Amino acid sequence: MLRDYQEEAVAACRSDLAENSSTLVSMATGLGKTVVMIEMIRSCISRGGRAMLVAHRDELIRQPEKRIMDTIGVIPGIEKAEQKSECFDRVVIASIQNLGCPGHWASSGTPSLTPTISTCC
Repeated sequence: MLRDYQEEAVAACRSDLAENSSTLVSMATGLGKTVVMIEMIRSCISRGGRAMLVAHRDELIRQPEKRIMDTIGVIPGIEKAEQKSECFDRVVIASIQNLGCPGHWASSGTPSLTPTISTCC
């Protein structure tokens, strides 16, 4: 269950994405950015879409991987180093360092994943 301010953040994201190709959520540590992100992913895949989370550190890949599995029951594909997601993964968590590498999703013809969510802190 989302808190009121998290619901407001999700609604603001949806509104922004209806008019723009990107949006930004900024919240203080501990206020639930991961919760908001997972709700956006859940909403996307519930409508038949696919989503990608992009992170620059291993802990920012592993933490949401477990939370996504526990919260929405989807096992995310992982794109980092030697790990490669499958073309049918509904959610992919990717290392930004691997996005353009040969043999990874961006260079393999994998269909685009929308929305793409980036975490940088």
